[in-house]
Amino acid sequence: MTAHQAHRHAGDGRGADYTRLFDHVVDQLADQLPPGPALPVLIPTVGFGGQNRAVLDHTLWELARQRCSVPISVVLLVNRPASRPADDTLVRARAAMARASSLAVRFAAAEVVLSTRIGLGELRQLMLDAVVCVQRLDPARTGFVIADDDLTHLPMGVLDDLHQAVTGSARADLAVGPVLFDSPEAPAPTMPVFFAADALRALLGAKLVRREVAMPADPERAEQFRHYAESIALSCNLIVRGSALAQAGGFVPYNEITGVLRGVHGVRSARLVGTWDFQPHDDDVLADLYRSAVRISARRALAAYLSRGVPSVAQWRVCRFRSSRVDPVRVAEPVVPDGTQLISHLRPHQIRTLSEELTGALTSTLRYFPPDADVITDSLTALGLPPGSVSISVGRDANDTTLQIKHASGLLDRLRAVQELVRAEPWAASG
Repeated sequence: MTAHQAHRHAGDGRGADYTRLFDHVVDQLADQLPPGPALPVLIPTVGFGGQNRAVLDHTLWELARQRCSVPISVVLLVNRPASRPADDTLVRARAAMARASSLAVRFAAAEVVLSTRIGLGELRQLMLDAVVCVQRLDPARTGFVIADDDLTHLPMGVLDDLHQAVTGSARADLAVGPVLFDSPEAPAPTMPVFFAADALRALLGAKLVRREVAMPADPERAEQFRHYAESIALSCNLIVRGSALAQAGGFVPYNEITGVLRGVHGVRSARLVGTWDFQPHDDDVLADLYRSAVRISARRALAAYLSRGVPSVAQWRVCRFRSSRVDPVRVAEPVVPDGTQLISHLRPHQIRTLSEELTGALTSTLRYFPPDADVITDSLTALGLPPGSVSISVGRDANDTTLQIKHASGLLDRLRAVQELVRAEPWAASG
């Protein structure tokens, strides 16, 4: 009996179209993935218009470097509408996989042609069900990493950290770590306003997860956490236990990262953890964040920032696209700003201008997070803006939050340290 026959029930109950797709994906993966314990990394990627040509090979290379206490299963689902001709994604992916595959990291790819519109969450659910079937995994003992196809840097050991969070002593149902946006053409720290706002987003998210874990259950705070879930977590540094996800109802069709966080958080017995934390007064918090974070392509975040001035946390609100069409951001030439700003080269009048720009970007970012004075103060202190260097006003609503930088020297010192880190150890050189 094949794995497909033994676990045929995995695709039942979801309708004829889903069952057909499930059977098709299982048949393709059956010869690529052996049974046994694994850490699945699920990556849907579009297979038309050359939309992943600039990112996919590097993503696979970054994943191939990872090691874990169980074999890592990197699974690609190449998908396209029936109305769109296939590009060379599957061919390129298989060639890259052949070069990168090892006993530690197994790669597999499947392709689906979609006759009707299917949300990204539904594709991830299809992948999860198929991998559970083929590898005969126990959802109660397996964590699934939710990833995308545009990794730019994956710190060594990050996948094992995620795996240990759901299988070790913490026994988490969902674990999340920091994610930053970066670019090989223009490293984010060389754009201080963009990077500072993005780092603040990551710091706020990390502190909110830690606070939620540490404090007794409180309905009002729990509702606040769910309300701001879209800002708290991103893909590529998030793992969820299969059984917890099923208990929460599985992936939602659209905005599935937010749906996973909200859904699992809403399961009364579920346990959430953060894989990274910080002490606000440590001098090297920003540098440690840059070293520890998973970094993903900033192409969309930069497009939103340069065209509309919005911080990374709000990128999806100005750079929307339809999945049935070629996404112009994904096929455009890499965004390179007219000029980068090295803190060590700035003159006094440039520093004053930069401080004003930082005030606006940080204020905009804060308005996408709960108006919690303690969390905001800790995160700004970690950024290099302790009490006394900045004035903060927090109201009942996030839109009431205001910030004014009085003295930016601490923030500039920490930004300079990260810029020096980038210059000394440019991540692009590792590719």
